[in-house]
Amino acid sequence: MDFRFLSFVLALSLATPCVDGRAHGGEVQWSAPPTAYEGEPFTLQLKFENCETHERPQLSDNDVFTFRPFGGPSRQAMTRIINGRRFSRESVTYQYQVTANQHGKLKLGPITVKHDGVSELLDPITIDVSPSDREKMLYATITSDTEEAFVGQSVIATLRVWVTIPEDLIASSVETEYRI
Repeated sequence: MDFRFLSFVLALSLATPCVDGRAHGGEVQWSAPPTAYEGEPFTLQLKFENCETHERPQLSDNDVFTFRPFGGPSRQAMTRIINGRRFSRESVTYQYQVTANQHGKLKLGPITVKHDGVSELLDPITIDVSPSDREKMLYATITSDTEEAFVGQSVIATLRVWVTIPEDLIASSVETEYRI
């Protein structure tokens, strides 16, 4: 084997500058689950990908939805070098806890986001919000053997809990016995 040829190829590969293959011009995506329950929070994600600059979106409450920022921004970066070319992807994701204040097919948005010196209007997301079943799913009572109690007096109390399993979970549920 000719080592001069291998050393020439190695020297050439080390002398070749890396070219940045990162896509210019950022992109913004937002996502939410297609279904939710009224009064129950769900997660909305806004993802800025390959944006040089961006502003954190300020989502304000309205009659239909309540927004709460959820944690800080999540940052992700990936770099690959293939044949001397460098490919980079960077993203920043913001999460919000969103609560629907009514039920029906509701539209979330549109919203305007700012990145790379431009404002972009994101299309609305339709979410099918069902009435909450939480009052029907769990019911509990506490009863006592006496009407009145004094400080330090022992009282026997009985806690009864009724749990309703939704029909769509019954087929996949496993019988479990709990003893307390």
